[in-house]
Amino acid sequence: MLVYDEELESDIKRTAHDLERAVQTEDYKAATLLKQHLDQLELERLNSNPLLFLQTQLQAAVKDERYGDAAGIKAQIQALERENQAATSSSSSTAKAVSTMSDTVTHGIRIRVRSFYQPGQSMPSRTYYFFGYHVQISNESDRVVQLRNRHW
Repeated sequence: MLVYDEELESDIKRTAHDLERAVQTEDYKAATLLKQHLDQLELERLNSNPLLFLQTQLQAAVKDERYGDAAGIKAQIQALERENQAATSSSSSTAKAVSTMSDTVTHGIRIRVRSFYQPGQSMPSRTYYFFGYHVQISNESDRVVQLRNRHW
């Protein structure tokens, strides 16, 4: 089942607005960083939604006149839509979608982790699924802190 990520969409809109404002005020250094962040968020949106990923691939194949590839991608889209329809009809109407977002605060330090499926690097037929992670760490305390190490 495909899940709409409201927080990701909000981040994209906010970053696009900030980018537009940076360009208008001719703050090109900030605009460069915002554009990179916006590209990353849009890639995350694309990778977190296999159907959107395939639709984008289909558009590119048609534009490049790779019609054989387009036919294969179209078949994948149809299979995914059937799979999603079957999953939706067989699941309980009260069942909740599994969250791909974790958000916690410890000692004033907020850690947000968002996972996303990367269909282009996965092989479901071999039960190989590839996921990416976007980690955001922010200091909400009054103290100065430093990240000294990480452990997964």
